[in-house]
Amino acid sequence: LRTTGALKICGQFRFRSKDPDGAAALYQKVLDRTDDPQLRSEAMAGLVQLHGVSDASLADRYESEMPPVPGLEELDVELLEQATVRSARGSQPRPQGAMAAPSAAKDDPAKPSSAAQDEVYATKSKAQRRREFLRTLPEERQEYVAARQKEQRRKKAKRKAKQPADCAGEPDPERWIPKRDRSGYKKTRREKKLAKSVVKGSQGAGKVNEMLDKSQAPVDTTRGPNLPNLPRRRKR
Repeated sequence: LRTTGALKICGQFRFRSKDPDGAAALYQKVLDRTDDPQLRSEAMAGLVQLHGVSDASLADRYESEMPPVPGLEELDVELLEQATVRSARGSQPRPQGAMAAPSAAKDDPAKPSSAAQDEVYATKSKAQRRREFLRTLPEERQEYVAARQKEQRRKKAKRKAKQPADCAGEPDPERWIPKRDRSGYKKTRREKKLAKSVVKGSQGAGKVNEMLDKSQAPVDTTRGPNLPNLPRRRKR
């Protein structure tokens, strides 16, 4: 059974690798070697998928041998197709006035069918559907929504862009220079503090303390010349 499962996996890999002949041969080996209904049904499904384009009669033969799916006969195909078309037209929820039971439309021939209502609903714009939905709400709720919309419009009017300044005068000649280098730039408190503490100049430049300059020190005339300390000579 493990070997047969491995053959099925190899067939799926060959099918994904666009090798239909190799996949068909592996699926046929699965049918010849096992009696497991699940493996056989999966192999037959693979063969139907492979031969559905090239050989329709062979695909029909394998499809007829597949076990029936439980509960598939109870499904109404036409009803599923109508539901799919209806959901593709518009997935947004409709207002209560646009929803009508199909039984009521059958009883009253003057009323339009559900399909006609769906077509009319799909052609309406989003704003029209919103207005129709607001009409179905209570009066208090309608007043609240209207007040909210009015407030939002007022906020949008305040957020409008400012009018550009008058460009009749001469342009600023320093407009291409960074703001910090312009003549009218005002430094912040932090920038002023940094400017005082930072030393400008070449490497090693800084504030010179005159007290440490020996050339400015007073000369002592009572002392002799400062001779170097030489080692004492040995007596012979």
